[in-house]
Amino acid sequence: KVTYGDTPNNGTYIVSGPSLGLATVDVKDSMTVLPQTGGQGNLIIYSVAITLAVAGGVIIFFAVRKKKKHTADKAA
Repeated sequence: KVTYGDTPNNGTYIVSGPSLGLATVDVKDSMTVLPQTGGQGNLIIYSVAITLAVAGGVIIFFAVRKKKKHTADKAA
């Protein structure tokens, strides 16, 4: 049901509608807007994960290197 002057039609209002009964409006070129999911939030998480992985690799590399050097010094 449409009340006179209350129903938007393509950015404007219906100016001549029935006061009682039904009015139909044909909508052309309608699009559904989907929400953006993911995107920029994932970039931050990936950056932190990569940084932690690289830092962990560097720490392990130096720990193994130090342990080998310490073991070699004991044997000599």
